[in-house]
Amino acid sequence: MKSIAKLRVMYAKKDKMRQTSHLDTVNTIRSCVRKSGLQVAQSGGVNPRLRIAFGPPLPAGYTSECEVFDIEVVRRIPPDEAKTLLAANFPAGIEVINVSSVPLLSPPIDSVLNCVRYVIEGLPVSSEHEHLISSFFAGSEYPIERITDKSSRIIDARQVVLEIKKDGERLVMLLRFGPKKTLKPDVILQKLFGLEEGQRAKLAIARTAFYNETQTGEIREI
Repeated sequence: MKSIAKLRVMYAKKDKMRQTSHLDTVNTIRSCVRKSGLQVAQSGGVNPRLRIAFGPPLPAGYTSECEVFDIEVVRRIPPDEAKTLLAANFPAGIEVINVSSVPLLSPPIDSVLNCVRYVIEGLPVSSEHEHLISSFFAGSEYPIERITDKSSRIIDARQVVLEIKKDGERLVMLLRFGPKKTLKPDVILQKLFGLEEGQRAKLAIARTAFYNETQTGEIREI
């Protein structure tokens, strides 16, 4: 059956699921959606898959208040009813925050998102830290090596970081992301503040909001 509607689900990934990989989280959600009874459209081919599109991966070790995925369904259902069905089948550590209807032909969710806000705890921010932040924004370039299992790449953090500000005992960071310009907040802070690996590992990092930065520079929350 053909898709006739699309639902956008926002969920929180809590501390209990903090160390769960993105792939394992995706597999858990797919299984829970099947159990929920929602009539989800499927792809064609020999091995059909549920038409569920996920937002950008959340690194293991982070929590989140704003993860998203889209579901294409073959029968219309009120968002509140869909939320109830999903919430009843999700495990502890994944909390359904909101379900909304979006146009069926709307762009894939991962193509819309290009900015993200993080809140970082576990690093008391001193006047020296604040000076380093000011120096960072005063400069024109700030190269950081991004290392993955398969490659390494130099990325200019000044093109990634839109904001770093102190909020009480926390830091709030607004970062761009996308092909060839994604950096994790702990990687940025480790270089900026000269953190030891043990200090970096103790940071508590939460993703709190996604945004779309338009071509004119306007930033809209998703």
